[in-house]
Amino acid sequence: MQTLWEIKKEQIKNTGIMEYMFKDEIIDTTKPHPYVLKNYVFNYMLIPCIAGQETINKEVKLDVIERAVTDFYGLRQEILKCNTRKKEVVEARQLVFYFAKEVYKLRYSLAEIAAKYSRDHATCVHSIKTINNYLETDKEFKKNFQIIKQKIDKEMQKLETSTNEVIYLNNTEK
Repeated sequence: MQTLWEIKKEQIKNTGIMEYMFKDEIIDTTKPHPYVLKNYVFNYMLIPCIAGQETINKEVKLDVIERAVTDFYGLRQEILKCNTRKKEVVEARQLVFYFAKEVYKLRYSLAEIAAKYSRDHATCVHSIKTINNYLETDKEFKKNFQIIKQKIDKEMQKLETSTNEVIYLNNTEK
């Protein structure tokens, strides 16, 4: 019989998604000290350091982008994967594609990004062209784009900061 901690640990190891680390349900007396938890995040959630440069898992970055865009539009994240053609959902999905590939240059192919939202790479290409067109022609859209980008930048900075804390803790352990 596995404990809650062992089950969550297995989920984290298999999915690579950090959401399990921050839910209240995980915090209970069967868990190790938070220091161990931070080291666990470091060991399983981050891509290994290369020449001292840490890289946050691209899944986590994509989730940050997705959350910022859906929060701005007042949508749930799951709706981006639906087959709806509602303007706000389509625009939000297009923005996620654009931010992931053009702005933050996540190491996904167009096909990989599109597949996460049940689309094909041609849809991703079209989305990027559409967002470029909106940015050139629509001042209101460009203003909203900058607001979303600032929110994403803030969240990415928090991720970088927490990553540095984990690395610091991990290095002082030795």
